[in-house]
Amino acid sequence: MAQVFTLTTDAPAKDNRVLRGCLFGAWLGIAGYFIITHVMWRDEVRALSFALAGDSIGAMLRGVQGEGHPVLWYVLLRVAHDLAPVREVLPAMGAAIGIAAAAMLAFRAPFRPIILMLAPFGEWLIFEYTAVARNYGMSALILFVIADRYDPRSGRGWLAGVLLFLLCNTNVPSMLLACGILLFWLVELLTSDGLRLTPAIKRWAVAAGCSAFGAIACALAVYPPYNDAAVSPALHHLSPAIIWNAATDWVNALFRLLPFYLWQWRPATDVLLVVLVCCMPLSLIRSPGGFAASLFATAIFILFFGLIYPASYRHAALLLAFVIALHWMVARGGGGRWSSTIQPKLQLPASVGSAGLALLLALQVSITMVQLDYMLHGGVYSRSADLGQLLKRPDLRRAVVMANPDVMIEALGYYAPNPTWLVRQHQFGRVVRFTFYPDKDLSLGELLAEAQFVRRQTRRPVVIVIREHLDAGRAAKIGDEGYQITFSTTPAQVHDFFAATRRIARFGPAQMDEDYDVYLLR
Repeated sequence: MAQVFTLTTDAPAKDNRVLRGCLFGAWLGIAGYFIITHVMWRDEVRALSFALAGDSIGAMLRGVQGEGHPVLWYVLLRVAHDLAPVREVLPAMGAAIGIAAAAMLAFRAPFRPIILMLAPFGEWLIFEYTAVARNYGMSALILFVIADRYDPRSGRGWLAGVLLFLLCNTNVPSMLLACGILLFWLVELLTSDGLRLTPAIKRWAVAAGCSAFGAIACALAVYPPYNDAAVSPALHHLSPAIIWNAATDWVNALFRLLPFYLWQWRPATDVLLVVLVCCMPLSLIRSPGGFAASLFATAIFILFFGLIYPASYRHAALLLAFVIALHWMVARGGGGRWSSTIQPKLQLPASVGSAGLALLLALQVSITMVQLDYMLHGGVYSRSADLGQLLKRPDLRRAVVMANPDVMIEALGYYAPNPTWLVRQHQFGRVVRFTFYPDKDLSLGELLAEAQFVRRQTRRPVVIVIREHLDAGRAAKIGDEGYQITFSTTPAQVHDFFAATRRIARFGPAQMDEDYDVYLLR
């Protein structure tokens, strides 16, 4: 079982060409369906809005400083849009990167057929990193290229350095993964050459230097963040106890790696998750470099997601891509070796770890099956396209659109040209700042007053999008809207709102939280 991942190290990609081609064809068919039927969500369109802002790339880069992501994705979108000025560059870029990553895995990875049947078909790669146009697919692609080209004893280190520089600037968690790659490389050199200056160490130093510059570029783009309300609350109240809790709370950090249909059996499934997470480094225990790098990445991700930014599935799945890349490099002969007395004793734990990792990958495929079933039965990722279609009505083409929460209309710019009014920022705009507002609560009465103000100022129809399903018979309530804001209603406010508006649509449900009621101000 310890060899379930790898074929021989001499020419693995040449084996099973027909099988690999068939698997990739099947993957393309499923991924293509996801791409064609996908409806854009706010985080996807938010990136495009930033990328197209400003008169030049330099102005755009100044605009994204502090947004929370490195600049590589924005630059790619800007350049692609300059070459082909259509909105479809967003899904096209995401799909191209995801397909390239899957092709690398299908045709270059030195894995046995069982792994080739599991790894590419996981929800993370076939949907989240391909159909959903975000910056995380770049991480998987670059990791796979690094794994495929890994050779610590040839070249001058510049190719690896450039790839690590790019990896640092895909997203913040991937900057940590770049450190993991360097650790893998360094441990291999130390176990084979010892503590001495060799040409191989000099190559490593070149790559490490490039990675350091990449980390600096990432930090300069991300800090200081103005989206301070989007980070973990723990970051604002750091203490030894909070750090300890984050370091030991594996479940909260990585629970999204388990399919949602298993959550009903918590806490039993929490134990399963901890076991499967432990299996990731355990599967690499026969390689000093692989074991050290996977331990480091797992630990640092748990801390990062507990202290800095809570993980969604796309974030946690980066760990899967990283561990697959480590297995790839180990199969190529990388990662170093333990002494001849220790190596035989690691066969059993490596087999257990490999079995657990294979099970974890199989669970990701089950998430894909659930996703496919949802889409085949008419499910949608977001209702933003439906809202855009509604706004094509002649009486709504000039309407100003506002929402509670404001983020509900960030994706609208992809489907309709209507101006959008950001209620909490009291201005027109396409992207919301996730910051601590002086008054965190917005009442329905204040929302109505803001809509009436906008109509007086613009002399245009005003459309109000609300995630809350209003009910005049419901008692007063205060609802959490995320990002440290709340929305409050009272029966009197609901009565006044219904008197001043007319509901023109109800969209829902959707996979994400973009399902809502739509009202037109009378």
